[in-house]
Amino acid sequence: MDIEFHYYMTYLIAAKAGYSASDSTTIAHAAQSVDDNHIPVRLVDDGGISYENSISQTMDILRPHEDSLIYPIFHFIPGDPKAPSARRKDGVEHQMVTTPNSVLANKMLDAALDSKDLYRIGVSAHGYVDTWAHQNFVGARDTFNEFATTFWERVEQKLLAVGHAHAKHNPDWPALVWDDTRLVDSAVDNRVRFLDAAGYLLKKFLGQTKPGLTQDQINQEVVSLRADLDADIGPRDDENVRSSLRTGDFTKRGLQKEYGGREIPPYVTGTWFAEAIQENRDDVLNNMKVHFKLPAVANLADLAAFASDVYSNGNRQNLTWRTPNPDQYRTTNWHRFQEAVKSHLSECTVMLHKTSPRFD
Repeated sequence: MDIEFHYYMTYLIAAKAGYSASDSTTIAHAAQSVDDNHIPVRLVDDGGISYENSISQTMDILRPHEDSLIYPIFHFIPGDPKAPSARRKDGVEHQMVTTPNSVLANKMLDAALDSKDLYRIGVSAHGYVDTWAHQNFVGARDTFNEFATTFWERVEQKLLAVGHAHAKHNPDWPALVWDDTRLVDSAVDNRVRFLDAAGYLLKKFLGQTKPGLTQDQINQEVVSLRADLDADIGPRDDENVRSSLRTGDFTKRGLQKEYGGREIPPYVTGTWFAEAIQENRDDVLNNMKVHFKLPAVANLADLAAFASDVYSNGNRQNLTWRTPNPDQYRTTNWHRFQEAVKSHLSECTVMLHKTSPRFD
């Protein structure tokens, strides 16, 4: 999923559940920030205390931090290899396969909801809804993810068999219909997947905000939400050319009383970063590229080496707090988001070790 769901739809779902417009914005911004949080940095405060963030996304598709848990916790939560939706033509199963609404994904989101931390709720909501979009892929480099059919295609694409890289943006666009040729039921309608994800996320939120609702009342709320989001997604769009139109419709949907009663504020990448840190986020990225000498025309080996150097956790940018007083920077959205990422990563790592044989 991309920003259309992780920010705009997540805002509408949170507001529909009864979170205030302000809280819905925090939840949605945190959910989208999971994808934008790929710059490892180090900052020092007035007392000389060093603070290092935890990234929740990696731009290094060729080396997806295999010694970390970024993908299986934030993007490809392992599910049920026996799920009917995971049946493949080749009969292969994988213990790490992502399946929608999995037991582990529910446990992770429940832990975030129990924390009452809006930032962590947004962080966990990202991974939870991704179990629909990213189903039947695993968060690691694995032949299970391959779409290649010939020997030479496999040789050429082996390095890129990470997550849904072979499927490109197909799983992320809300109005796309496509074929996952690996599956017994190969036809995929993203609208169906996205609306299912929205409905289930609303149920999880309602359990937190309105625990006294009956099942019939919950179902009515879900039906209403699905109808509204279905209308906003609009017609089939296999080229994703209507993305900005959909964003406009989601934004205006927020004006309705049941969705917060105001236009959804636009998401601007780096807003929280800029509130807390002096350096410009774009300059930080550009400096990384210059320092590590991004090859103008790179073969796979050069690109792999570059990505490993730039985005490895071992290569942190030394940056400066906008206000180095701990009592002040700890109240910033960026710091609170980073602490939520760390808390979620820590608790979910334990869950992952307990429930997934791959991590025993």
